[in-house]
Amino acid sequence: MYNSTNPSLKKLQNYCSGEELVDETKTASYLGVALKALFFIGIAIAAAILSFVLLYKNPQLAAVLLTVSVIGTLIFGLVAAFFPFSCAVTGALYVFFEGFLVGSVSTLFDIVYSGIVFAALFSTFITFAVMLVLFATGIIRVGSRFRNFMISALLAICVTQLIMYVVSMFSQTAYMLFYGNGFLAMIISVVMVVFAAFFILVDLSEITMLVDGKMDKKLEWNAAYGLTLTLIWLYLQFLRLFAIIFSRKR
Repeated sequence: MYNSTNPSLKKLQNYCSGEELVDETKTASYLGVALKALFFIGIAIAAAILSFVLLYKNPQLAAVLLTVSVIGTLIFGLVAAFFPFSCAVTGALYVFFEGFLVGSVSTLFDIVYSGIVFAALFSTFITFAVMLVLFATGIIRVGSRFRNFMISALLAICVTQLIMYVVSMFSQTAYMLFYGNGFLAMIISVVMVVFAAFFILVDLSEITMLVDGKMDKKLEWNAAYGLTLTLIWLYLQFLRLFAIIFSRKR
């Protein structure tokens, strides 16, 4: 049995640790995770398209859609994190509101920079395919040290991003430095894209150990949910990077 670095999977692992699962129909499989990930991604895309259509028909809805999306992602994100067995439902609801949020943001970006959404989507797909090949062929191996480093780095990035956001609220100079189209902002964006891409390897490693460890099939929802969030995060990082590049070309 493996030791997961994913908090939700860890809780469920502890719950199931006393059971020996021998029925293959009750244990996690790659197909099961893939289908559930496609389910989550499908919900996100449908919600994004819905927000895209609504905003183009009525741009005045932007503030309302963004507010509702943020509240929805916050509520269901917390519920999914603290009650992992509810991930099939709360994860789907979170992904729906996240898709709505991403769709709204993407629409606003596409109005300013035509073609940026396609560029970000294509880059996300290609990046995922490359990381999948690198992981499957063993060119990049993910060990416990790598996973622990990535989790620690993720926490550090979250704290840093929070500090940057707070500082930028009180300083226009800091805002332009961190979130403008300058050289520093571009470097930060590139680093975030690379980090999000490598985090895909962590998700794939979790899925592999989940299947090889013959864990409960219910855990497929959590693994698929984690991979979906990483892909959405990667897309948003590409969107930000291309926005900086497009703005510098003007």
